[in-house]
Amino acid sequence: MMSANVTLAWLNLLGDIRQLPYLGIYVIMFFDILKTFLRFSVVFLVFVVAFGLGFHLLLINQTPFATVSRSLLKTTVMMTGEFEFEGIFENPQFYR
Repeated sequence: MMSANVTLAWLNLLGDIRQLPYLGIYVIMFFDILKTFLRFSVVFLVFVVAFGLGFHLLLINQTPFATVSRSLLKTTVMMTGEFEFEGIFENPQFYR
């Protein structure tokens, strides 16, 4: 609950800063980029769920796709393109 209050207070402060002549443009740019990112996130989520469920149905006998949640996680990691799923989640040294 405390973090929600801090977030709302921060957004309120940004609304007040928007009124200042030199800093206001940065707040407007931040909200514009945030709106664009949220629109992209919806499309990204649709693709992750679609491909994750498809991979789960096709590759259910492989460990990363054995459950729906692991399949969605593996698909998200694959879509980032920079990380390897097995190196992060299957590495035994990771759990020590």
